[in-house]
Amino acid sequence: MMTRKASLIEAGLEDDAALAAVEQFDNLDDSAFDAITSLLAAMKPSMKKEEMKKEEEATVMKKKMASEESEVEAALETVETEETVDLSVGSDEAETESAEASIRQELVQFVSARLNKTSNKGE
Repeated sequence: MMTRKASLIEAGLEDDAALAAVEQFDNLDDSAFDAITSLLAAMKPSMKKEEMKKEEEATVMKKKMASEESEVEAALETVETEETVDLSVGSDEAETESAEASIRQELVQFVSARLNKTSNKGE
């Protein structure tokens, strides 16, 4: 049992997985077990290659994200801001003032009309 476990660990399985596999394949004869072990050993390099490829891809993605972040930071450093913001509707001050005056006048007329109607009702 220990030699089987050792051969599975050598083939690339972890200690717990090797022990579980030995218990599961306990009824196999030695030649069948050796075939399984050699199959696992053959898969080990390809699995490592896949892991290395994934790690390389992750590294490339991290580098790409870091470079994008630095580009964004550089762009933000060159941004110029305006300290005053003009929220007026009109194109010049005269238009804005005349619009405000007309709105005031309409409001005064509205309130006066409402007050006159209410004062007439009470009489």
